[in-house]
Formats: sequence, structure tokens, C-alpha cells
Amino acid sequence: GPLRSSSAGGIYRMCWCAATYPCSTYADFIVDSGTLHVLGPQHFQTQECLPGLQCMFENFRGYGLQDGQRLMALADCGFGQGMHGFPNSGISNGATKDGMRYGWGDGSL
Repeated sequence: GPLRSSSAGGIYRMCWCAATYPCSTYADFIVDSGTLHVLGPQHFQTQECLPGLQCMFENFRGYGLQDGQRLMALADCGFGQGMHGFPNSGISNGATKDGMRYGWGDGSL
């Protein structure tokens, strides 16, 4: 199937390359053709939950986050099953607070 972007959410420049160039390095892409908005989370965030206590955090960061989006606790993103011990097979409740607040099940692990 088609490849999916795994870029961090943010604002990027769209730089164009003419077909008469190899378009293989950054130096070939010299025409600024606009802005690309990638909606999604910032990469490599750290959040903390302790077993037996409510698991919720309110400071998830990203660009264009929305309520209803979800996280899944996995050993490796895009592969395998949800982590043992998390409610709902590791899938969080839908985000709230403009996509910044996440929790699992009733909130306890």
C-alpha cells in the first residue's frame, strides 16, 4: 500500500524541484512553493504512569491535535498487541482538552 508519513506534527516548507534536475538532494529543491501543515504529535515525548494509580496526563504536545484522538501503548508503534496491564488492549480513551489530555479505561492501571 501507500507509504504513510511518520513526521512530527508541525509546519514545514514545501520546496519544489523541476524534472530537469535529479531531485536527489536538498540542493535540487530551491523553489519555495509554500507551507505544509502536518497535524500530529511531537516526537519522543515522555509521560509517566504508575501501576495501581490513575493513568492520565494533560500535557501531550503536538500541532493541530483534536479531541477524540487516541494513543495506544505498544512496544513498537504499528506492530504487535497493546501492552499487558493497560485497559482496552492498550488503547486510550479519546483525547480531551484540545487533544492534550489522555487516559486509559477508568484511569487506573
